[in-house]
Amino acid sequence: MRMHRLMVLGFLLAACLAIDAAAQVEAGKAKAKDKGRMQSASTTVLTDPLESAETVAKLKLTTAQKPAVDKLLKEFDAKLKELVAKTPVEKAPAPSKFAKFKSKGKGDGAGTNSAAIGPAIELRDEYGEKFVALLTEPQKKILDDIHLKMGEALLLGGNKK
Repeated sequence: MRMHRLMVLGFLLAACLAIDAAAQVEAGKAKAKDKGRMQSASTTVLTDPLESAETVAKLKLTTAQKPAVDKLLKEFDAKLKELVAKTPVEKAPAPSKFAKFKSKGKGDGAGTNSAAIGPAIELRDEYGEKFVALLTEPQKKILDDIHLKMGEALLLGGNKK
């Protein structure tokens, strides 16, 4: 009887360890996915337009608004490109003699432009305010709804659009 209890206890312990290992694997996958999202978010701040063409189309701009909005969006794109171009690219550290012991992708000499992220966000805020100032109240409501849905989609990981 005692041996039977020990065997049951052993099986339960093995099952708990298997469940814990599976949870750790899933947590690792989620962490890697979040890291990729953060990296892509920083690059989109430096490359994406102020508002997408789809968003602008949903606003149904008047003929009087279209030239002003087009001018503002082109001006933003030019200033963003200028900002990114004049910000020095930070080089990753050169591989050391112990590089073979490190994980792949680290110390490969690839550069980043993280110094431009803060100024790019400020530029987006400035031009975002100018963009909203050109809109009517109903258009502002539509824009807020679009941004809310985009934010929800980002928070939910793209599962809801």
